[in-house]
Amino acid sequence: MRKFILKLSLLIFIVGFLINLIWEFLHHYLYMCADWPFSQLMPLMLRVSAGDGLIILFFYFIGYLLNNNYKWIFNMKQRDYYFLILLGFFIAAFIEILNVKYLGRWSYNKYMPIIPWFNIGVTPVLQMMILPIIDFWIVKKILKK
Repeated sequence: MRKFILKLSLLIFIVGFLINLIWEFLHHYLYMCADWPFSQLMPLMLRVSAGDGLIILFFYFIGYLLNNNYKWIFNMKQRDYYFLILLGFFIAAFIEILNVKYLGRWSYNKYMPIIPWFNIGVTPVLQMMILPIIDFWIVKKILKK
């Protein structure tokens, strides 16, 4: 069991890292770093994608605790999808509010669509609402082979 959980966790992180790296490159044009040279942009993209992969791994372990089943992603129920979408929204909103409004770690350019009342970007919130589900689906397909 422990060996499987370790393998599953590593795969969730790797897939999460890779799909988030793709997402980050696709939507980085909506941030003020859009005109950075590749040599400056790549380390940032690798770092934030690794962080995103860890967040998705955190989502897996929360689901594991809630379902009391380490294989819960192989038989996800409707409530699991709702849980991931809601958790993704709140975690992303918290991260964006903290880093944009309070810490000033990043900022959006004029092309970023904004969520009213929160004044945070749409794409980073959608990222954490959608990619964990895609990550778990890919991992499930890989391990079922």
